[in-house]
Amino acid sequence: MKVFERIFLYSIIAILIFHVFLVDERVESQPSFSEEIRTKKITIVNNEGAGVIELYSYSAGGVILVKNKRDVESVTIGTAVGGGGNISVKKEDGTVVAIMGVTNIGGGKVSVKNEKGNEVAGMAPNTDGDGRIWINNRDSVEVSFVGTNVNGSGLIGTSNKDGVLGTILANTNNCGIIQTFNKNGHELVSISQTTEGHGGIWIYDRYGEYPTSYGPNL
Repeated sequence: MKVFERIFLYSIIAILIFHVFLVDERVESQPSFSEEIRTKKITIVNNEGAGVIELYSYSAGGVILVKNKRDVESVTIGTAVGGGGNISVKKEDGTVVAIMGVTNIGGGKVSVKNEKGNEVAGMAPNTDGDGRIWINNRDSVEVSFVGTNVNGSGLIGTSNKDGVLGTILANTNNCGIIQTFNKNGHELVSISQTTEGHGGIWIYDRYGEYPTSYGPNL
């Protein structure tokens, strides 16, 4: 083989080696990106191959579901049936203990539940758009609340274990008022302001009638 032929051949071999070991390596090392992935469901598995995170769609929208190592749902983030967002948190056995979502009138809602799944506290706007916080007993019966009255002023109420209203502390007509009720819901005592601006106490019989009043000019 002549000298020039050997030089030409060796040059071709060198170019091929350069291409295989350098050019191809650079191309393969470059990250590959996709503008969009379209699928109905994605499942992420743990080291044992069990699904622990699921992303899927259903008739109302999308859902992200997270499971614990025992294959029990622990967190769900998705679209509620009404179209609003919803987050549900569950304890180790799958019992729902907290929910954050949208009410049927379009406002936000937070609900806290006990270990049995009964709601014990909540927060949401009322039908007038004012805020309201409620506390329930272990049986999900409302026993106290903080909110507003029809005038938009503050209102606090407490009830017995059966949910019968017993006490109201509120602000109405630019003055404070305290009311107590018996187990039948009849008003027994009212402490408030008279029309002249004096303090007054009104005491009723067990049927909420025939008040006796105490105060200046009463």
